Amino acid sequence: MLADFAKEFEKPAVKVGLVEGKAVTPDQVKRLAALPAKLELLAQLGGALQAPMAGFLGAMNGLLYMMVGALEALKIKRAGAQ
Repeated sequence: MLADFAKEFEKPAVKVGLVEGKAVTPDQVKRLAALPAKLELLAQLGGALQAPMAGFLGAMNGLLYMMVGALEALKIKRAGAQ
C-alpha cells in the first residue's frame, strides 16, 4: 500500500528553509541535514583537542623512561667498577 502511494505521488521536495529566521536555499538545507548531531560534533572537537596533548604526554613519558633506563645503567656500571 505504501509502495503504491510512493509510485503515484511525488516525494516532497524542499523549496526553502528557515534557520534562525533567515531563509536558506535547498542546497543549504541538504548540507545542514548532513551535519552530525550537536553531541557528536562536540565529541569530535574534544577528540581533536585531546589528540595533540596525548601525543605530547606520550613523548614526555617515553623520555622519562629513557632517562630512568640511562640512570639505572649508570648505577650498574658504577657499582661494577668498585
